[in-house]
Amino acid sequence: MVNWYKTEQKFFGMDTEPSENVEETVFESGKSRYTLKNSSAKLIHSFSFLISSKEEELSFWNWYNTILLSRTQTVGLIDLVSHSGVKEYRMIKEPQIQNSQYPKECSVSVKEE
Repeated sequence: MVNWYKTEQKFFGMDTEPSENVEETVFESGKSRYTLKNSSAKLIHSFSFLISSKEEELSFWNWYNTILLSRTQTVGLIDLVSHSGVKEYRMIKEPQIQNSQYPKECSVSVKEE
């Protein structure tokens, strides 16, 4: 687990949804049985944050490529639901940064580990 690319970060526009947690087994008879994949559903969070300068944008991409290793590592963030303690998350999509003037909005999606 790695730290976020900077110490103080304000996130906004957060959407939260549960990840798919049901597994279906279909028998030859046509009947299905449903079981949980995990004992508790993992949440998926999508949110944005601002990048205020070219240097900060370069710092983010450097962190993403060399520390987070393009989503292969997990990142420790404050718990996005309770806002206390640190929780482990994995980015599930490539970050998207608007092509506009600074400050730019960067959008990310993460899943609880």
